[in-house]
Amino acid sequence: RMGMCIMQQIVRTLYPLPTLFGRDTWSQKNTMLVAMTYLLGCTSRGIATCPMEGFDGSGIRRALRIPRRYTIPLIVATGTPYHV
Repeated sequence: RMGMCIMQQIVRTLYPLPTLFGRDTWSQKNTMLVAMTYLLGCTSRGIATCPMEGFDGSGIRRALRIPRRYTIPLIVATGTPYHV
């Protein structure tokens, strides 16, 4: 039992769990709620949307001259749907 407790402490130190409390987490969650509402609203009007993650946020901030204190959690591509 003692060995298991020590092992858990080592694993927690090496692989810290993300916290659900904090300014960044709060803003990310609220941004996703707004994005979900935007996506649903566009879809109801026949407008196509595509949420994207995994982009170069610092490069986008530089290109658009957005101050460093802001983060870009996702980008939503929006447009008319293409039907073949």
